Amino acid sequence: AAKQAQNKYRSRMRYLEGMIKTARIIEEDAGEDEVGLFDKVEIYIPIDTIEKTPNYVIGINGKNWVIPRGEPWKVPRFVYDEYERSVRARYKADGNAAKMSGLKLANAEAVEEAVKQ
Repeated sequence: AAKQAQNKYRSRMRYLEGMIKTARIIEEDAGEDEVGLFDKVEIYIPIDTIEKTPNYVIGINGKNWVIPRGEPWKVPRFVYDEYERSVRARYKADGNAAKMSGLKLANAEAVEEAVKQ
């Protein structure tokens, strides 16, 4: 049991050392052509005609952002980045499922472009 605890501790230390080596400092005050720590960007999530859910929820590190569908909304840049990542992942999954089943998607070009990114 002591060896397992020691190995777990060493593994955690290696993980944290790796994080420290690759960490970047983001300045609060960004220039005109840069993204700052507290900058907000506008996001627009279209109304979902299939699920009919009025809001889109993005959860990051235990905090949830509820974004109303069909209207522009200001969110921190990292929330927008997570939304973009999830859309690309969804397109990729749809494309893979279509390939496996032999179907041709109506938005095949958009799927292929999203998968490339």
